[in-house]
Amino acid sequence: MKRESMRETVTTADGRVFLLPSEEEDERITRAAMADPDSLPVTEEEWRRIQPMLKRCPVSEAPVPPVTPPGPDT
Repeated sequence: MKRESMRETVTTADGRVFLLPSEEEDERITRAAMADPDSLPVTEEEWRRIQPMLKRCPVSEAPVPPVTPPGPDT
């Protein structure tokens, strides 16, 4: 991570740069997530169980073909 204009950033392997939320923004995001029963954050125990699966099932880097909407004849 590096600081850019006093904001922390993360750079991905392919060069994309993401701004990390400030502490205040992170607190607001967490409060909003906790208030939404359909969007509760993952617990520490759930995250502990998920992490090994992420290592076994890496995200494919194969390009995803574009989806074209059906034409007027279909």
